[in-house]
Amino acid sequence: MDGEWVVGCGDFEKLAENILVQGRKVNIVTNLPYLKARAAEHMPLNQLLSVYRRFSKMIRTHKASIANVFVLVDN
Repeated sequence: MDGEWVVGCGDFEKLAENILVQGRKVNIVTNLPYLKARAAEHMPLNQLLSVYRRFSKMIRTHKASIANVFVLVDN
């Protein structure tokens, strides 16, 4: 599989600034929150949707630096 494997933990937008740089392709594996596992009191639906929108924007912004994206979800 093409792309480097870099370990990072924390806010994906902050990590993108340091990891997703021009001339380097990386693979992303993440376990973003998912609807089935979220409790309304833990994360309101509008906040969950915001996370996915921000993640999608980050992917589009840095697509030249991303080889693959894997999002783990509850089945």
